[in-house]
Amino acid sequence: MHEGEPLSGRRKRQCIPRKGYPLDITIRRDGKEIFHEKNVYAKTFGDVAVGETLVFQDLASYISFSINEGSFFKKYGLEDGRVYDIEMTRPPQH
Repeated sequence: MHEGEPLSGRRKRQCIPRKGYPLDITIRRDGKEIFHEKNVYAKTFGDVAVGETLVFQDLASYISFSINEGSFFKKYGLEDGRVYDIEMTRPPQH
């Protein structure tokens, strides 16, 4: 994983969510939570406001995380070449 690239899963997923699908996302490094946010799946950067996090399918069909006009790496202190555990679930509906 390199700065400037979206944070992406290593394996392609067959189940890509629909635009607007709610997701509860947690990213951990060495067991420590470094990101936890409720978000929705977006088709394009234009689906979210500037500075907001988005989850999307990149051109290689990986699920990716980014910030519209920002750096996901810098905002959350991610490091080049590290391994991260990513959990995405559908939040409970009330």
